[in-house]
Amino acid sequence: MSNDLLNKMGNWIYSSFANVLVFGAYLVHTKDPYPVDRTTSITFERVCGLVPLISKPTLRLSSSIQWSLLLMLSLVAIVWLSSLLLLRSNSGDGTSSLKSYWRPLDIGLIMMGASISARAVTLRERILFGCVLVVGLFYSSSILAHLTSLNLDLKAHKKFETYRDLEESGLIPFINPYMFNMTFRESNDPTLHRLGKKAYQNPDDLICLGWLLDHANVSCIFGEKYNLCLLELYSGRMKQAEPCFWSSYRVIIMRQGSPYTLSFNRIIRAIQESGIVWKWWQRFHENSVSSHKSHEKISINSSPRFIEAQKRRHRLKNNSDWRVFFLLFAGYVLSLTVFSMELIFKQLYTKLQRQCLLFPSKLDNLHGYRLRVGFYNDPPFSWGSHESLKIDGFVSVLLEMLQLQLNFNVELDFLMDYPLLNNTYSDPLVQIVSNRRLDVFAAGAFLVHVQKPYQQFWVEQLVDVTIIGISSRVSKHHHKIAIVNHETDYAATKDHFPIQ
Repeated sequence: MSNDLLNKMGNWIYSSFANVLVFGAYLVHTKDPYPVDRTTSITFERVCGLVPLISKPTLRLSSSIQWSLLLMLSLVAIVWLSSLLLLRSNSGDGTSSLKSYWRPLDIGLIMMGASISARAVTLRERILFGCVLVVGLFYSSSILAHLTSLNLDLKAHKKFETYRDLEESGLIPFINPYMFNMTFRESNDPTLHRLGKKAYQNPDDLICLGWLLDHANVSCIFGEKYNLCLLELYSGRMKQAEPCFWSSYRVIIMRQGSPYTLSFNRIIRAIQESGIVWKWWQRFHENSVSSHKSHEKISINSSPRFIEAQKRRHRLKNNSDWRVFFLLFAGYVLSLTVFSMELIFKQLYTKLQRQCLLFPSKLDNLHGYRLRVGFYNDPPFSWGSHESLKIDGFVSVLLEMLQLQLNFNVELDFLMDYPLLNNTYSDPLVQIVSNRRLDVFAAGAFLVHVQKPYQQFWVEQLVDVTIIGISSRVSKHHHKIAIVNHETDYAATKDHFPIQ
């Protein structure tokens, strides 16, 4: 309907040739509008888009699982914080309290999938722990498989809930030219403006319907009543996108000051409140559907086989199953890589530690443990000052270890009348470490003999305390926690300078 015809109709009412003009939803603005009255608007229908069904598998996580995970994290946080407050102090005998057994931080890290220190020490422990990890991986993968099989909806379709979804889908809007301005140009939404730039304007609705069913590359913008008829005829192949673009209304144009305006308004309100309008549209919908089914169904040159092939193509295009398997494969590879790197690092660290001449300063987690140390006592003629000198020499090393924040109890065991240390006595050193159940045997602060022992001329020199033998029988409450072979990788050092 052109603007000239609308102006003629308005002039016709204004010139008193007619009292009432029933007009549609399109409001035309002119520079000099005629002084006419309009009745109360009647809701006609919404203008919405029809879109094809595009298969897109969706992973759905039920609300019950979300609430259970949230509840689990809350309980762990409560227990963790309360245990930190209740198990903060140590017992009076120097050993650790219940906190040494109950480590809430480690438990929390394990539940969140993080690694903690001091989980495996020896090679066989690491191999055993790796086997446990493999079993755990199979268990976790089975859980993930159950979750995906229960919550992966293969029959789900792409959602159209916003204008942005319609834009990102790549569908071309197919619209009647008379509805283009109301749909795209007179909107403040930039997304609708972008959709309007690629829209295809054509008044033939059947062309749009054919493209939608055959190629699934357009979105047909029709009235909602017409959409409902098409959905009844082609159910399972299309759906109505939300939100709709705009709502259309119908009004009755009256001559200004007409005595019928109030009566028409009262009648319009009555029929809308009573449901007569809704009943009429429902009957119109049923008649339209039955008319299409019984007489002239919309002629669409669509092959069911071709449409099914199009559905399979979209399903393969949007299938996301491979992401789940890629996640599982990446987890397996990462776990195997970390496990192999731990084995290599352990071997390199052990070799590096054997080359150290000082007491191993990397003994972690020794809180509350007893360390039995063998100390070499020489010569047979010793004075209290000399004895204290040797003890002070070893205490200096203990102080150095304490500075490294190692917390354990040391028990000294003096070995009397033991021969001078050299390479010949390496095997007896191992035997005495084993027989006397020592954890560490230390040599240092040697007092050197002179040719005349009764002369009180002694050269006293403190040497670096050196590890002779090491075993991992670091006991707690006299219980062994680990046993490895005795190592003799460290040689004793001694220096003697006779007095001239």
